[in-house]
Amino acid sequence: MHVTWTPALSSLTLDELSAKAPPCSFRHNESIYLGILGWEDTPEGICYLVLPLDAATPRRLLGSTRVTPVTPAPAMPPTFL
Repeated sequence: MHVTWTPALSSLTLDELSAKAPPCSFRHNESIYLGILGWEDTPEGICYLVLPLDAATPRRLLGSTRVTPVTPAPAMPPTFL
């Protein structure tokens, strides 16, 4: 089933998003991520382990990465003719 995502009006850094309780889904570079699985402190800064919607393996993004929070759009009710 295809899901339509509604973006927030403004973007946040991944650090800012992770401070929300609970962190929500987000978009980065046209990919949707379902959430944050964990984090690690690296020489470049905090790196988050994130779960992409379209991939089986998690990815890493720096906390300074700008992302756009998204929410699933409400499903349209079926129409009967």
